[in-house]
Amino acid sequence: MVILRRHAPPLTSELTAEEARALGPTLKRMCAAIEQVVAAERVYNVQWGEFIPHWTMLLAARTADIPPEQRHVEMIANRASLVDAEGAARVADGIRKELAS
Repeated sequence: MVILRRHAPPLTSELTAEEARALGPTLKRMCAAIEQVVAAERVYNVQWGEFIPHWTMLLAARTADIPPEQRHVEMIANRASLVDAEGAARVADGIRKELAS
């Protein structure tokens, strides 16, 4: 996830110019690391901020083994069937290493 270091409502009204300049390169770097580590065909970017005044973006990798009927928003709707805590920990470690290199 990409999370602002401060509490802020939606991007459109509260993101500073400095944060906006950093967001594009940060997202590009994060998505590239995710693609590299899990061989993702797509990295979906979903943002929230509905219930609390804090902007958060989820970066969700879609690999080739995800069936077409479970792609796009269905990945979020069916996330319980896709959860693999040990695999997620390995992927997170790989992403951290990729970002550090």
